[in-house]
Amino acid sequence: MPVELREQDVRTMYRLLQHEGYKTQVHAQNHQQNKIEDRRILDSADLIIAWARKFNGRADLFIGRNPRNESGEVAAITGLSIDIDPVRPKGTASSAAQLQHALHAGRLILRCPEYQGGHLSSSGNGCHIYWGFPVPIKTEFESFEGKAKAFEEAIRNFLVNKPEGENLHVDSIFDNPRLVKIAGTTATKGYPSEWRCARYLSAINWGSA
Repeated sequence: MPVELREQDVRTMYRLLQHEGYKTQVHAQNHQQNKIEDRRILDSADLIIAWARKFNGRADLFIGRNPRNESGEVAAITGLSIDIDPVRPKGTASSAAQLQHALHAGRLILRCPEYQGGHLSSSGNGCHIYWGFPVPIKTEFESFEGKAKAFEEAIRNFLVNKPEGENLHVDSIFDNPRLVKIAGTTATKGYPSEWRCARYLSAINWGSA
C-alpha cells in the first residue's frame, strides 16, 4: 500500500498520552535493515508530525508512552498500555484476518467492566490498548512498574483458554520508558504491499469500537 501519514491520529495520540508541557521521546526503527534511523527528544505535536513526515515509510515510528524531561528520563507516568500481536514469524506482517482477530480480542477486553475506558487502536499488525490516568503519577516509578506488570499478566490470564485469545501474544511492555507505535504512521514490517497505517478506531466510545 502507499505510505500513509494521518496527521489527526498523531495529534490524537499526543493528546491522549498527555505529553503537553513535557518532552517526548521519538524513535525510528528500520526493521528491514535492523538499524535505528533516528532517535530524539521533541516538545510539541507539530514537531513530532514534521519528524514523522521525514521518516514515515523509511522506518517504524515510535513514541515514548510516558513523557520525558530534558535528559530523556521519564518525567511522569500518564497511563499504561497493552500490546496484543498475532503469533507469526518475526519481522513479518500479520494477515488481514490475524489483525482483525487481535482487534476482536481487544474489544473483548474493553467490554469487561474492570477494563473499560481504554483507547483501542490498530498498530498496523496487532492491537494496542491505552488507559490514561486522570492525574499523572510523579513519584514511586519503580513500584508502579510492578503494578503494570501484574496488570499485563491479568490480561494474559483473561485471554487464556478463550477462542479470542488463540494464536495471540500479549507483549511485555510494562516498563515505564516503553516506546509504542505512533498512530497515524505506516507499519513497515513485511513486504511493502503488506504495510498498513496504524489507526485509532474510535475517538469517542473505545469500548464499543
